[in-house]
Amino acid sequence: MLPSHHHRTTAAVHPIQLRKSLSAGTWNIRSLSGTGAACLLVVQLSRAHINIMGLQEVRWHYSGELTVQDYKLHWSGPPTGSTRQGGVAIAMDQLAARALISWRPINDRLLTATFPHSLGQLQVIVAYAPTELAAADVKDSFYQYLEHTVSSLQPAQPTLILGDFSAVTGRQRDPHSMIFRFERKDIHRLSWFSNDGSTAKEIDHVLVNTRWSLLRNCRVYRSLEFDSDHLPVVATLTLRLRPKRLP
Repeated sequence: MLPSHHHRTTAAVHPIQLRKSLSAGTWNIRSLSGTGAACLLVVQLSRAHINIMGLQEVRWHYSGELTVQDYKLHWSGPPTGSTRQGGVAIAMDQLAARALISWRPINDRLLTATFPHSLGQLQVIVAYAPTELAAADVKDSFYQYLEHTVSSLQPAQPTLILGDFSAVTGRQRDPHSMIFRFERKDIHRLSWFSNDGSTAKEIDHVLVNTRWSLLRNCRVYRSLEFDSDHLPVVATLTLRLRPKRLP
C-alpha cells in the first residue's frame, strides 16, 4: 500500500504574469549540503533566467521550503537522522513561486508541483531514478511510486517530468507514455560525464505527455557551472503561467 500525503498549498498573493515563454529543466547537482551551495546554485539559475528547475541529489533531510535570494526551493529528502543521500527539489524564480498552486513531497526520489496556465494546470514531477547497479527492489519501488504518482494526476492536463533517469530511460518499463527527444549534436545532448574523462551519457531528461505539444526547444546548457558531473537540461515551453487572482 502506497502512503498518502496531504497537499501543501501556498497562500494567495498579488497577481503576476510570465512575460516570456516558460523555461523548465532538470539538474543533478550532487549535493546542496555544503556551506553556500544553495546560493551558488541560485546565482547560476538566475543568470540563465530559469523559471523552474528540478533538482536531484539535494541531500537535505525531510521536506520543507526555503527562500534563497530570488528563488524558492521546495524539497523532499530522506528521513531526519538518516544518511544524507538522494533527495529531490524544485527551484522556482519569483514569478513561478508566486504562481505555485500546491506541491507534494512523496519520498527522497519524487515530488510534485502544480501551476496554473491559460488553459488549465501544468503538473510537474521531479524524479531521481536509481542506477542500474541498485537492488532490484529499490528500482521496482521507484517505478511503482512513479506510476502511482502519474496516475494520480489529471490526464487531460499537461504533465512534465524533470528527472535524472540514470541510464534507464528508453526501457519498456516506462509507465507514463511520455516523449522527450530532440535531435541534437552530442554537445547539446549528453548530460553526464564519467571521471574517466571519456564516458558520457544522455540520462537527464525533460519528459512531456504526448497529448500536449509543449516543448519548443530542449537541450543541455553547458554555460551553467556547479560542482557536479551532470549538466543541466533545459526546455522552453509554449505555455505561460496564469497569474493568481486575489480572493
